Amino acid sequence: MKIFKGILFVTVTVLLLAACGRQQAEPEQTDTGKTMPVENRPETTAQAPVKTSESASSDAETGRSGEGQERGTMTKEYGDPVDIWANATLNSTVLGVFYLDENESWRGMVVQERYDILKELKQVKAYPADDFTPEKMTYPLVGLSMGSLDNTGSRYLYTNGYMLTQDGKAYRFSYDFTTLFDRVGERNPLAERGNVADLPCGFLLAKDSSGAWIRERLPVGTPLPAAEGVTLRISKYEEDLLTLYLKNSGKESWIWGYPYTVETFLDGGWYRIPVMTPSGQFFNLVGFGLEPGETKETEASLLLYKPLPAGKYRIVKTCFLQKEQQEAPEEHYMAAEFTVTPQGEIEY
Repeated sequence: MKIFKGILFVTVTVLLLAACGRQQAEPEQTDTGKTMPVENRPETTAQAPVKTSESASSDAETGRSGEGQERGTMTKEYGDPVDIWANATLNSTVLGVFYLDENESWRGMVVQERYDILKELKQVKAYPADDFTPEKMTYPLVGLSMGSLDNTGSRYLYTNGYMLTQDGKAYRFSYDFTTLFDRVGERNPLAERGNVADLPCGFLLAKDSSGAWIRERLPVGTPLPAAEGVTLRISKYEEDLLTLYLKNSGKESWIWGYPYTVETFLDGGWYRIPVMTPSGQFFNLVGFGLEPGETKETEASLLLYKPLPAGKYRIVKTCFLQKEQQEAPEEHYMAAEFTVTPQGEIEY
């Protein structure tokens, strides 16, 4: 009887220790590579589980679906999967989400759950896809913008089963983005409706396979004519730099700065073309005066816009007129045209 009681005591003790052990959660691995205790993980809203290609393959291994065979087919057709999120991080940044279809366009941010979202995206297999061309773009388009380990930023654009990355590569990718949209906070309309080229990595869709501009994907150009009495002309082109002269032949005083845009003439109208790099273009916001009778010189680089297909182009700069008893200066524009020949030469 004493032996039985001893065995019973030991058995109960082991069961209690096992139950306590199950209540202790394993530390969570964050995208920073550091462990995060469960009690400190960011709060999230419960979401329906997202079916990713990895979870599908797990189902196949347990005999619950045939998607594992599909994954094998993808590997055979496109090669081994690639981690396209290796440089992405959401440590100190929010997740920017852009959406564009034929009827709706908006941008928003995700603050809560961003760690979980990046984990979900990392679980999805991305297969290198050399078969992608800009002609395969379909709506909707989903753009993503987030931080990166090298502090340059990470940008992605999804369309028609392909994920485009800022280095110009395309990958086969399957993810239900509607689950992501539910977590976006306030949605703000995009500045220009239908502006494919200005989405993250959208410059990859601005030209067709031959390198020609796709007019329907470019934003409409700047309204002109230029401000009265102010002119802009090109005096020299050398090593991707256009030298510009600004002249004020009127009686008003104007203000101008460094920023400029490049536009192309297509089908009877002007359209703004995007910078052909993922990082965009940045200017120092400094204002300079242009008094009556005065001429100033400045430069505009075409390096970030290359390669430019043959056609008619113009540099557009903004100038401001400040009148008395006026709260804000009037915004006007001036432009200087040039041509790119089939041989790639600049004529002006």
